[in-house]
This record gives sequence, C-alpha cells and structure tokens, in this order.
Amino acid sequence: MKKIGLSVCAALLAGLSWMGAIAAEFPEKPIRIIVPYAPGGGGDILARMYADKLRTELGQPVIIDNKPGAGTLIGSELVAKAPADGYTLLFTTNSVLIAPILNAAAAKYDPLKDLTPVVPIGSIAMVLVAHPGLPANTPAELVAYLKKNPGKVSFASSGTGGITHLAGELFKTRAGVTMTHISETFASE
Repeated sequence: MKKIGLSVCAALLAGLSWMGAIAAEFPEKPIRIIVPYAPGGGGDILARMYADKLRTELGQPVIIDNKPGAGTLIGSELVAKAPADGYTLLFTTNSVLIAPILNAAAAKYDPLKDLTPVVPIGSIAMVLVAHPGLPANTPAELVAYLKKNPGKVSFASSGTGGITHLAGELFKTRAGVTMTHISETFASE
C-alpha cells in the first residue's frame, strides 16, 4: 500500500511539473487543496497523505481545506472560481462531473470548461454489505429477498447524487428491485 501511495504521489508531482515551466519560482506561497468532502472520510485521508508528500517535495505548506456540501458543488465551485495559478487544487472523485448534471440549477461552474484535470490519483472499490440479520448471503439471495419484500429495505450512501448513491440506484435498476435511499448529511462550519 505504501509503495502504491508513493507511486501515486510521484504521479501527482509529475502532473504538477508543468508549472515549473511557467514560473521557475513556483511555489512561492502555500498551496491550498480543496477537498469537497467532510473531514475524516476516505477523500480527506488520501488528500492529507498527498499533501504531506507535496509539502516535502515542494518545500511549501500545503493546506487541506474541507468544503463539503451539495454533492461536491461547494468545494468544486471554489476551485473553479480561483485564479488559474496552480495554488488552488481540487481533490475529488468523478462527482465533480456528476453533481452539476444532477443539480444544474445550483451548479455555478462548468467542470469541462472551468476545471482542468491534472492527474488521476487512484481508484476505490465499492462493496455491497448487509446487516447479518438479513436473510441473504449472496447477491442473488439479496435480490430474491428484495423482490419478495419491495420497499422494506433501505440502502445508505454518503450523499444524494454521489457515486455511492448512484451505484445503489444502478443496483436497484439492474436487479429490478425497490429500496429506499437513506443519505448521510454532513454539516460544515
């Protein structure tokens, strides 16, 4: 895992290397990484790992700034509206593309025009888990149970419109079952 993390960090640094051609003095001030998720989650933890490596490599402070909310729209908008000088970066998932589609009225940026991808960091597997009391031990048994009990089971995600929510909706559609979506809401101060 450590070897993979170092490789990904090297890829991130390589993605930032283009900035050296623009200004040999870069970075002259702290770099801010906006994480559009709540502190303590997977995205936040990964961002902090990479921020530590960037601090060491670049010799400048790298500040993690969590700006959760609106399915990543809040944090993504901050980066989209920041000066294009390399000092404000966005650490996100493909939700940066999904959120403006699902909530076009609230989106104040166009991810394809206002943001530029730098480097993919990695991929995260999603898993299907259930309470041990549910009488299903395989996906097939779960689908059978859900078909016999439409609407009696709920599924959770970290946020409406996020990738985990959409994965649950895709599961429902492909399996032909009915479940209720329950979303965790995070508050940020």
